[in-house]
Amino acid sequence: MAHVMNLYHNSEFIFNNPFSFKDRYSSSMQTFFSEKGKHWNVRLSETNFVPDIRNLALDPYPERGNRTSILRLAMASSSLGLHVMGVSEGTYVTAHRHGAGAHVIVIKGRG
Repeated sequence: MAHVMNLYHNSEFIFNNPFSFKDRYSSSMQTFFSEKGKHWNVRLSETNFVPDIRNLALDPYPERGNRTSILRLAMASSSLGLHVMGVSEGTYVTAHRHGAGAHVIVIKGRG
């Protein structure tokens, strides 16, 4: 939501806009949340909904670090993307940075 606020700077437009993306989602789409996503290739899937992100199957990503895995997701015909990355304990991941607007959320782990 913060990204949308930063784009439009107008809460009235965001929260009281009657427009509906019926080409992306409508109540008549019975399978929107239950339809299985498509795994396009290694590390890329397209889906509308991830029911359990903690148990999402990730693909190995040894280029990023030992015992590292990732899955990039294209969701609900959006132009915005995301990825889920798994890093085992005691593993170094190649240093990198995320651009403005990116959020890093730790889903599970210890320490």
